[in-house]
Amino acid sequence: MNYRQEIIVFFNSTRTVNKMNEVIFYFLLLSGVGCLRLEQVLIFSRHNIRVPLSKHIDEYTNKIFPKWSKEPGMLTEKGALLEGHMSEYLTKWMTENQLLPGTCPDKETVLIYANNKRRTIATAKAFVDAAFPDCNVNVKYEKDLEKYDVTFNYAIRNTTDCYKRKVLEEIEEMLAKYNLTDAYEELDKIIDIKHSKKCEREGFCDLGHDKNIVIYHAGEKLELNGPLTIGNEVVDNFIMSYYEGRPLEEVAWGEITSPAQWKVLTKITAMDQQIRFNIPSAVKDIARPTIRYMRSIFSNENIKFALLVGHDANLNLITNALGFNSFVLMEQYEPYPVGGKIIFQKWKDAAGDYYLKVEYVYLSWNQLRDGVKINIQNPPLRVTLGIKDCAIDKNGLCPWDDFIKLINKY
Repeated sequence: MNYRQEIIVFFNSTRTVNKMNEVIFYFLLLSGVGCLRLEQVLIFSRHNIRVPLSKHIDEYTNKIFPKWSKEPGMLTEKGALLEGHMSEYLTKWMTENQLLPGTCPDKETVLIYANNKRRTIATAKAFVDAAFPDCNVNVKYEKDLEKYDVTFNYAIRNTTDCYKRKVLEEIEEMLAKYNLTDAYEELDKIIDIKHSKKCEREGFCDLGHDKNIVIYHAGEKLELNGPLTIGNEVVDNFIMSYYEGRPLEEVAWGEITSPAQWKVLTKITAMDQQIRFNIPSAVKDIARPTIRYMRSIFSNENIKFALLVGHDANLNLITNALGFNSFVLMEQYEPYPVGGKIIFQKWKDAAGDYYLKVEYVYLSWNQLRDGVKINIQNPPLRVTLGIKDCAIDKNGLCPWDDFIKLINKY
């Protein structure tokens, strides 16, 4: 059994059980939930497969990384294709639930809004092209690509020294609390950082023992320099290469040969997310503009469907700031995988009462690599999400008014 087959077997322990659930989900998508009517949908999506971001990754090892045909951060052609597949699947659900007309929608009923990064804009356009072909549905975004869009920007805004000290203390506590020794050791077997330019020039030669340096400037994104950033950028390269479908000998130079290695290595990317975007005292401050914009959509009865396309950081911030219960995405190593979507659904019952249902819909680790079109036979995966201050029933529904009370705090 080769390692590709081993990954499939590794995930199939849950896939067989969940296959029927996915089929049931599809029919629920088509028929609605019981006697409820779908009134509004807001999808918050991460962009799809992109070229790895780091422009300095060659400094982390003396090995040569495979070249990409596009610039760092750009959406790949495969990423656009997969976004189109997901768009068709979800659009069919909304059409069958009579939220969308099945023809070109009225312009005031649909809002498509992307962060002003090329990968997010391209992802949104790929969704629109598949959902509304020849309908002239526009993608809204900040036209100045050098300017941060406050709705999606994950900068720390509080400028006081007291606040800064508190944030730095919490970051240091988190860095001390979480042990990534096994992940760093596994990664260093692959990159051998002690023979890198990063080691020679900056002295980062031991991932397991070198200190992470926190770079904090009020009004800007929090950054780190050190083992966590190095590891995150390298593992991100491995992940995107795997998703893109590169030959396995081009993914980490063929040195990742088991699911166990992926599970260990991706702890680094998950921890980078936690450290930078789940700081207890900062998460609500950072997420506030995003949640306020979402609130403006929920309060607009003309908007039936809204798609916001941002980043894993945005999804992380939203789920933490709003107090989502912890969740696990089965058959995935990433906590917020590319192309994954948190779907906020507003339902109305016969008595006129409104309810919220939130689901995470995404492609598995292997679905992303295989690139096979999703449908009822090959559905995306989904997880029903709960919010601490909006208790859900057995159908995953919570009172809409409770949810509105929560977001009105922002």
